[in-house]
This record gives sequence, C-alpha cells and structure tokens, in this order.
Amino acid sequence: MKKSLFLLALMSATTCTLGISSLHTLEFRIGKGSYDTDISIKNFLNHDTSNDIYVFSLDEPHKEIAKSPLFYYYSAEVYTSSAKRQETEFANFAASYKFPLVGSVNDMTNNFLGMFPVDGDYKAVGFDMDFGLGYDVIRKGKSYLGLALNLGATLPLINAENLSSKASFAYDLMESWDLDVITYKIGPAIKGNFAINPDFSLYGSLSLGFQKAFIESKLFKSSLDVKGDYSALDLGMRYDPPASKYFFLLGHTTKHWSVDSAEVNLYNFFNVDVFSPFTTELKSSVTYMGVGYHF
Repeated sequence: MKKSLFLLALMSATTCTLGISSLHTLEFRIGKGSYDTDISIKNFLNHDTSNDIYVFSLDEPHKEIAKSPLFYYYSAEVYTSSAKRQETEFANFAASYKFPLVGSVNDMTNNFLGMFPVDGDYKAVGFDMDFGLGYDVIRKGKSYLGLALNLGATLPLINAENLSSKASFAYDLMESWDLDVITYKIGPAIKGNFAINPDFSLYGSLSLGFQKAFIESKLFKSSLDVKGDYSALDLGMRYDPPASKYFFLLGHTTKHWSVDSAEVNLYNFFNVDVFSPFTTELKSSVTYMGVGYHF
C-alpha cells in the first residue's frame, strides 16, 4: 500500500510541476549527499545508520501572483541510495521463551535479553513534496524577502535485505524490518533572494513546522500515528547568463525530522503484548547543481 501511494504521489507531483512550470520557469536539480537514520525501541532495537543518496527535484522557488506582493512556490523531490552494509542492535534471546503472565513484562524481559549487533544491507528511498503561499515583505528588482506558509508530505522507505543470521531471534526481526513512513507537514517559511548584480544572486530558504506521521512495519502489532517536527534549510547561488533563457544553480540543503516518543506494541514477536518507547530521527544533507529555464 505504501509503495503504491509513493508511486501515485510521485507521478501526480511530477505532472503538476511540469504543468505549472510551463507558464513561467522550471528548475531541475540533481544532488548527492547523506541520509542518516536514528531509530530506537528501548531495550529491543537500536538503529543508527547513514547512506549516500542521490536526489532529483523539480522546483519553482518563487513565483509572483498577478504582480502583487503574493507569491507561491513548490518542490517535488525524489531521493534514492544504494544498499550499504551496516549494523543494527537487536534484543537477543530465545524466540520461543514463554514469558510469565504476572508482574511487569518489560522488567522480566530485561533479565533474558542483551543487545546483539546484526548486519544488514540498508537502502533508503523516498519522496518529498512542498507547496507554499507567501507574502513578500521586501521586493526590489530580482531581490526579495518573503514569509510563507509551507505545506507538504514526505514518504521515506527504509529497506533491509541480505541479512546475516547471527542470532535466530534478531534475524526474524530483521526479516520484518522494512519501515514505511508517511508524514504531512505544516509550518512557517522564510524565502529570500539577493541580487549581487544582473547575472549573479544568492538565495536561501528556511522552513520549520509540525508534522503528523504514520509509521508501519511488520515489527509492530499495529501502525503508529505520531506527531513530530521538521526543519529544512536551503542556501545557494544562481547565475543568469546575459540574453539567455537558461540559468544555473549551485547550492546545499539540509533537512531534519523527528517524531515524539510513542509506545510501540511488539506483540508480533512475543507471547504477550510488550510495549516500549519508540523514537525516530531522519536527516539529510545534500549538495546539488541545477539548471533552469524561463518559458
């Protein structure tokens, strides 16, 4: 289901972006960077990995609306990585152990488990989309400074494969590791551009806000419905050659999102319900080059 939503969102966003951009400008960016994941389930899992990623995006960073101070922007981004061998620590004990049905389950399980590193080939793919409507507080020629309301969605997928079986119980967990996430975000944004001269300009944007996340994995008895926060920073330089409809970009962007701690039910791997706090942080840092066209 998650993969179908991912493909549908990707096709819809790409179609919308191309359609809107045909009226003014279109930017295509390609970048390379890192994608870091920090996921933990207290006493049961500790996952801290980093993957090299490639990012492709279509953007309209700032479009005036009917020569008024109002503007809108949008961005549709796809990122993917190759598989990388890394370790995740899982709780390790006999999967067939029969837990007593009295007392605190979590306290009792602590006496029978220890964290055990398990190798896995991890791969990260995903889709990120933003749309915003704003107002330019300052606008002079090509220079501007605006405030906006940012809306968007993020669909990361963290996949594990080719797993070693150092411990049977941990191996069973890893086989069901794949983590599907859908987040919807909303918050304020600041966007600016400073024209150094008619050909060169510096630009930047900062977005902060809240997000609602839906997380699914076969590790869990049921999907999680959690809240969190996000931030995104984009800084770069733009070159507009004289008498040309093309322009060129060089920049760097960082994104970070996290979810509030939530109790996850690990019933699928125990004879009684076992709850434990679940936390997640995802970060990306990408340097990109781009080319744009004035239609």
